[in-house]
Amino acid sequence: MSAPATASPAAPDGWLQRASRALGVVEMAVGGAMLVALLGLVLLQVLLRLVPGLFAGVWTGELARLMLVSLTFAVAGRLTGRGEHITLDMIDHVLGPRQMRAVEAFASVVVGITSIAFATEAWALLTSGAVQRLPSLGIPVSTIYAVPFVGLVLSAFRAFLGLFAGKNG
Repeated sequence: MSAPATASPAAPDGWLQRASRALGVVEMAVGGAMLVALLGLVLLQVLLRLVPGLFAGVWTGELARLMLVSLTFAVAGRLTGRGEHITLDMIDHVLGPRQMRAVEAFASVVVGITSIAFATEAWALLTSGAVQRLPSLGIPVSTIYAVPFVGLVLSAFRAFLGLFAGKNG
């Protein structure tokens, strides 16, 4: 009886899977930090409204909204890679394994192409050099599109990686 074959560390899918897992850890760390920051901002906003004499700036609400949208895109790649993005699982119970793999491959292609299309638009907005700024924070509106751009690129990467490696957490 021979030992089971294992993937060589130098194999392309081996290092790609390890890189994907490491990227997933970074994505979840960033997402977790953003979630904690969002909670802190919302609590600060409540405190600023309730305690008399404190400066009740509107910047906390604006930053919290921006953080929520950024959080969505920051973890989009991770969710896509794990197959945990929004899906309709109605036909999963009807199809066999081979047909289900074809549906998953088709869905990965659609998600990948859509993510690339949206990332292209986010890049155009990011590099537009628009002079408009957020009212209370003063951040240029064009720079806000950096997080969606990165999240969409990672979603496309994970979707196409899923074609070859399946769920790649």
